[in-house]
Amino acid sequence: MHENTPKYDLIIFDLDNTMTKLQPTLDMISDYFNKEKISETEVKSFNLTDSFGVTPDEEKEFWSQESEVVINSVYAKERIERIKEIFAHKHTTYIIVTNRHNALRSLTEQWLDKNQIVYDRLECIGKQDKAKWIIENIKTDNNMEKIVFEDNPS
Repeated sequence: MHENTPKYDLIIFDLDNTMTKLQPTLDMISDYFNKEKISETEVKSFNLTDSFGVTPDEEKEFWSQESEVVINSVYAKERIERIKEIFAHKHTTYIIVTNRHNALRSLTEQWLDKNQIVYDRLECIGKQDKAKWIIENIKTDNNMEKIVFEDNPS
């Protein structure tokens, strides 16, 4: 079925909203701020001030409790299995690069284990520019076929 689709030696996944479902997180944010629930298609940006009409201080307060988001994230299992089915071969390496702070690493590893997610490396890079970080920090053989799955277009 996907015989002509290239297979990749390295697949890099973003975690939040790529490996996890966005809607449950949006619902959690709506509940926290006592705001009307919005759908994925209504998200104006990943900035809560834009999408939920909250102040920057309120947004900062919400993200100070980010561990709740980590623990309660919902794995987008069907999406990730489909990506692997189409793009991976049996020796593919999987790296997860997330903007979560390293302080959340242990909780993130627990969540990955709980959801039986197979990966070779986890990188918690905080608020760094992810694309730039990947280019500068994930060195591979030039012949290695690689692909990145990321939800944020910026």
